[in-house]
Amino acid sequence: FDFVNAFWMVHETPDTRKFLEHVYAVLKPGGRLLIAEPRMHVSKNDFEDMIETAKEIGFDIYERPGILLSFAVVLSKG
Repeated sequence: FDFVNAFWMVHETPDTRKFLEHVYAVLKPGGRLLIAEPRMHVSKNDFEDMIETAKEIGFDIYERPGILLSFAVVLSKG
């Protein structure tokens, strides 16, 4: 895939690392993953921890867009 949209759903997955590993596996090189998580359900620390996990898997931060009521990041497959 060139792009995966994970909008307000990653916090619902039983295993965030496994989810991110699966997305990483199906993305083409240079592919992007948008993650937006609701501020009312996910703490800033938990969101930043999820980004660190994504970086351990191999993702790079592409940008941090502003999305209303959300923490958000666009990750790219290096």
